[in-house]
Amino acid sequence: MIRRLTQKDDPACQHLLSVKPAENLFIIGDIENFGYDQDFQKLWGIFTEMVS
Repeated sequence: MIRRLTQKDDPACQHLLSVKPAENLFIIGDIENFGYDQDFQKLWGIFTEMVS
């Protein structure tokens, strides 16, 4: 499932971005400066649902 990221996704997002911080420098900076709820910036993530 692809969905738009919100502030509650920040811990998982930051963990993923910190694996390769140099490659993700601009994304990390944009999140720190502008957050997740801006008209000019929309962040999306792919999530897999656990099927039981």
